[in-house]
Amino acid sequence: MLAHFVSLLALSVSADVRLDPKQKGVKDNIQFREPSTFGFKKLIDQKKNDHDQFLRSNLDNEANKRNAAKEAPLDMLPCRNDTKQPGMTLTRGVAVDLPLRWNNPHDSDCEVNVFVNGLKTVIPIKRPFNCGGGYQDMRTNFTIPTDFPGCEKASDNCVVQIYGHSVETRTYAMCIDVTLNPAVPAKQAVAKRQANGAVPTNGKDILVSVPQPAIHYQDSFDTSHVDSQFSGYRGQQKPFIRDQLAAVIEIRSFLGNGGLVPLGNVKQDARKKLENEVNNAIKQAERKAIDKNKAAQRALDAARKPGQPKTCFEGELYNVVNNPNCNRQFTNTYVTNVDYKAILAEFKPKFIAAGLESYTPKTKDVIGVTPVDTLGGFKVKNKPSQTPEGGKVLNQAFVDGEKALAAAQAPADAPAPQTTAKQLAPAKTDKPAYQVPTQTPVLNEPVVPVATQKPVEQPAPVVTPAPQAPVQQPVQVPQAPVQQPVVTPVQAPAQQPVVTPLSTPCTSAQAVPVATTALPTVAEIPTISIALPTEAPTQAPVITPLSTPCTSNLVVPTVAPVETPISTALPAAAVPTGLPVVSEALPAATQGAGGYGATGPILSGAQAQYAGSLVLIIAMMF
Repeated sequence: MLAHFVSLLALSVSADVRLDPKQKGVKDNIQFREPSTFGFKKLIDQKKNDHDQFLRSNLDNEANKRNAAKEAPLDMLPCRNDTKQPGMTLTRGVAVDLPLRWNNPHDSDCEVNVFVNGLKTVIPIKRPFNCGGGYQDMRTNFTIPTDFPGCEKASDNCVVQIYGHSVETRTYAMCIDVTLNPAVPAKQAVAKRQANGAVPTNGKDILVSVPQPAIHYQDSFDTSHVDSQFSGYRGQQKPFIRDQLAAVIEIRSFLGNGGLVPLGNVKQDARKKLENEVNNAIKQAERKAIDKNKAAQRALDAARKPGQPKTCFEGELYNVVNNPNCNRQFTNTYVTNVDYKAILAEFKPKFIAAGLESYTPKTKDVIGVTPVDTLGGFKVKNKPSQTPEGGKVLNQAFVDGEKALAAAQAPADAPAPQTTAKQLAPAKTDKPAYQVPTQTPVLNEPVVPVATQKPVEQPAPVVTPAPQAPVQQPVQVPQAPVQQPVVTPVQAPAQQPVVTPLSTPCTSAQAVPVATTALPTVAEIPTISIALPTEAPTQAPVITPLSTPCTSNLVVPTVAPVETPISTALPAAAVPTGLPVVSEALPAATQGAGGYGATGPILSGAQAQYAGSLVLIIAMMF
């Protein structure tokens, strides 16, 4: 237990960094999840023989120590250890020191996130900040927001993660199990903390809790099949990392060595040639940056007045402490202000021309369990295999233990944090890109907006107009007057009739009914009057156009009988072709005794004869 409960927070940053609680001015003892060996023999030996190196090793180097022939791949993120360990009790609104000691201070971005709800949800609490950069001693802090939900009992399984990514490019990760004190007035808590000597925040703290779905990575797949040297970004806040860091990550994403268990042709000749060219280009850019950085430091030294302390170039940006002489290292990848974007612009076309493809870290839907590698996680006889050499998995106990831990630590019905108007809930994605917030959380200083992807413009749908029947004025019969109703052809109906497509397709002949919906009169069209008998109105018939127009052999159908059979059939010769095709069928329940519809008269056989003649006359006029 003593090995797991240490008063040292070791951030597993690139085999190069750990937290230094003995750093001058530090008040906190921070307890962390000590990394797991995952049953890899080389890690077991490293933990025993070089414990400090084991604590501060990066994820990529540690995963690369797996015996691919006999040891099963296991995911290490988000904590390098899935086992819950004794943690810390923190207070909302109170800063917690993060003193870092870098043995190899690679230029990096670090961020702080809190996993809640059985690791299903993450709440970022500190935006990516500069770390490393050639300076060995630095100190920053993080603060749990005062509105942070839950986490007041150990069973809530709340975990603080410090994630980092260097320009090498490699992954750093560590975790602290935490519980939170019940709400304490923020002013009192901060005043108490300041009295204890806490350093002020650096403007990257997020003051509003914004839950979002956690992104979980299948990092063992990347190490096995993509690249065993370097890695893509696998944190929770990708939109907020520096654009220069994002550029060098993309450069390395084209140059994967195929991993511990290559899946096939990884175009090694082309890859190695371009990798050498890229490395040379980076070294040249680093030399230029070194000259500029040193010149900037000399300018600060020259401007310093006698008796004033020395100011370190970028010292405030990298939270440098206890460095009165501004000692800084300029080894490869420690250098800041390298123009990686220009290098990416130069080499990306070359990568594509050589047939190299960029990769994105693989994600997974399960939490705390390594998915089965169906492509073959073992390397047997120099080929991928789903079974180990000799048939026995040397770290089987860790494979089984991982599943048991996931089942035990994930609450069966843990409620997800409630999302308020101030909170975001990005959509889940198969890609490991962090979802851009719809609202920028409140920080201690203005946040530079993150450019989001422009929506893809969809082409306008091509609309093919339906075939139109030849333009012709329909015959209408108005309701009034009763004795001398006026039938007036018009240009367009004022009201759309209810339409029902015919059940049979149009063939050689089709029925053309007479429209009976009342329409307003158009003055310029001649009026022809027809005497019709007076009948009681009931309901208008339903007018049903054909689904496809017909232009030949049109006939007028017979209206279904009501009480007294009524025939509306007209000779085909009496109806000109090109009329709008409609049909009507009047249900018996809607018919009156007198033959009137609800809005107009129903034509008797004789009346239909007159109507047919009228149609012919109007057609001849137009």
